[in-house]
Amino acid sequence: MRRLLIIAAALFTISSASGTASAQTKPMIYLPPVTLQKIQQPRLPIINFIPPSVALSRAMTIAPQATALGVKLKGPLYIVKLKQGNQVLQVHVDAATGALLP
Repeated sequence: MRRLLIIAAALFTISSASGTASAQTKPMIYLPPVTLQKIQQPRLPIINFIPPSVALSRAMTIAPQATALGVKLKGPLYIVKLKQGNQVLQVHVDAATGALLP
C-alpha cells in the first residue's frame, strides 16, 4: 500500500509541476484569396481572303495576252507575276476585296 501511495504522489507532483503545455503560435495574418483574372484579348476582324485563282484572273485583266509566272500571298496582298513578251509584270491584288492596286 505504501508503494502505491508513493507512486501516486510522484505522478501527482510530476503532473502538477509541468503546468499546462502551450505551444507558441504565430499571429494569424489574413490574406484575401487571390483570383486570377482572364485577360480578354481584343477580337480581330476575320478577313476572308479571295482564292489565288481569282487574284490571277483579276491581274490578267491588265495584260490579257500575258502568261502567269506565279501568285504569292504577302500580308494583305497577292503579288501576281505575269510575263508579257520580254517584260515581267508584278501586279498587286488586295487579298480581301480583289481590287487591283498600283
